[in-house]
Amino acid sequence: MAREGSEAEMKDVTLEEGEASSEGGSPASKKGKRSPKKEKKRQSSFKMLSVGLKQASSSMSSLMGKRSPKNKKDGGDESPRSPGGAPKSPKPPRSPKSPVREVDLKKIREYVMLCKSDQPVPRKEAAARELWTLALNNDYKVAIVSAGAIPALVLLCRQPPSGKCAEYGARALWNLAINAENKVAIAEAGAVRPLVTLMTNGSVHCREAAAGAIRNLAVNEKNQEEIVAEGGVRPLVELCSAGDVAGAEVAARALWNLAYNSKKNQSKLVEAGAIGVLVTMSKDGGSDACREAAAGALRNLSYENDDARLDMVKNGAIPVLAEICVEGTEMSRIHAAALLKNLNSQPDCLRAVAAEFQLPDDSSKAAVDAAVESLLSRHATDSTA
Repeated sequence: MAREGSEAEMKDVTLEEGEASSEGGSPASKKGKRSPKKEKKRQSSFKMLSVGLKQASSSMSSLMGKRSPKNKKDGGDESPRSPGGAPKSPKPPRSPKSPVREVDLKKIREYVMLCKSDQPVPRKEAAARELWTLALNNDYKVAIVSAGAIPALVLLCRQPPSGKCAEYGARALWNLAINAENKVAIAEAGAVRPLVTLMTNGSVHCREAAAGAIRNLAVNEKNQEEIVAEGGVRPLVELCSAGDVAGAEVAARALWNLAYNSKKNQSKLVEAGAIGVLVTMSKDGGSDACREAAAGALRNLSYENDDARLDMVKNGAIPVLAEICVEGTEMSRIHAAALLKNLNSQPDCLRAVAAEFQLPDDSSKAAVDAAVESLLSRHATDSTA
């Protein structure tokens, strides 16, 4: 979204479903590559899950009375008919009849019941992992939410932060939160506080999973306010500098969303030391995706915020951004150029950018902006040479 000439801000809306896996793709994507030992362990896990589902179903039936599945309602919110995703790749309209098979609907309801039950932890972990996997599919998202999974998954996020229950619960919420209505339902179910706790005290994978869920929830303005109020900014900043590559990237994207069109949130990020961390990450991040995410977050932080702009100059952002304009990925270069133009809207920053480009101290914004564009053009020329 661009406003006022070269002033630009951008919300991170590329919320691909597969990003909820720390291993690349869904947990089921590695079929055919398991060792015999792992396969035996997997089969044992599913055997335990089957026993647990039968016991959980029996205990839940005795508590709730006998009701047909058609009339049974476990709670949670209905998801809309056409879940969202990246706006540049819209999905075709859903047919009136759900393509989810009845046998799968039954399994989903059983998994949800097991997550809410007092069954042993390994069985609950297996059920949560299945919901995480199924939540990668838009059609299954609807069925999962309709089965009342959101409160059950939030409950799992309150489990000990070192265990898999909390991690898998957060990853399932991460995928479900791609949908706009689910973002609201997840926050209303009380997910923000336990997710912030997981980011603070959880294992490496728990922290990444919780940050992913926060990232998607933060697209919603009301959720942004709650995330900031619950202390979510500082653990995200810490994850950018102390987490692994996957955790750092998703934390930067969460900050990117929090900084969107909110002076209050931008100030909170500056106070938490986000700018210095993001500048370093833009230069030395462990992957192209990390550096892109950091540049995007800085771009939103610079929108109509002179304090943030001056802090970026103080933290050495200008030479880093100039280098990105030449050597970065296409998306990184777009962010870096837009960010430099935003800096040019502040007089002291304008002079600093002019000095980096070896222009006169009294150069106009238009002249320095043109130098930035020239740098981008030079990259395009070099790439095609």
